Amino acid sequence: MKKFIVGIGIGICFVLSMLFVLGACSKSDTPNEKALNEAKEKKEPISYFNSKDITDSSSENLVSLLKKQKEAESGKPFKITIHILQDGTKYGKNQLSFDGKNYTYKVNISSYEKTGTYSCKSWDGLSLQNCSQLEEGKELPLMFARLSEIKKAESEL
Repeated sequence: MKKFIVGIGIGICFVLSMLFVLGACSKSDTPNEKALNEAKEKKEPISYFNSKDITDSSSENLVSLLKKQKEAESGKPFKITIHILQDGTKYGKNQLSFDGKNYTYKVNISSYEKTGTYSCKSWDGLSLQNCSQLEEGKELPLMFARLSEIKKAESEL
C-alpha cells in the first residue's frame, strides 16, 4: 500500500511539473512580441498598421515622435526608431534621423513605401515632404495613427 501511495504521489508531482513546464512554454513571447515589449519599455513609437483598412491602424508612444519633431523645429539633431507591426504579423524597425538640416528615413519594412533610405527636407504631421526619391508633391508617411491618438499625444507635449 505504501508503494502505491508513493507511486501516486510521484505521478501527481510529475503531472503537475509537466503542466507547469507546458504553461511556461506557452507563455513565451514571439520575437515580434519581445521587440514590441522592448519598444514599449523604451517609449519608442509603434505603429500597428492594417494594410487592408488603414482606418483600423493605431499607434503607441506617439508623443515620443512628436517630441522629436519639436526638437527638429529648433534645429536639434536626433535619431529615433519607429516600430511597425503590419497586419499583426510582419514586424520591422524604421530609423528616422535629423542632422540639423535634412531628415533621413531608413525604411526597413515596406508597409507604406518601398524599402530604402529617403532624404527629405521637411516634416509635417506624420509625414515627410520634399523627399528626393519621391515624385514631387508625394509625402512619405512615418506611421499611421488615429486622430484621437494624435490629439492625446499633442496634449502631452
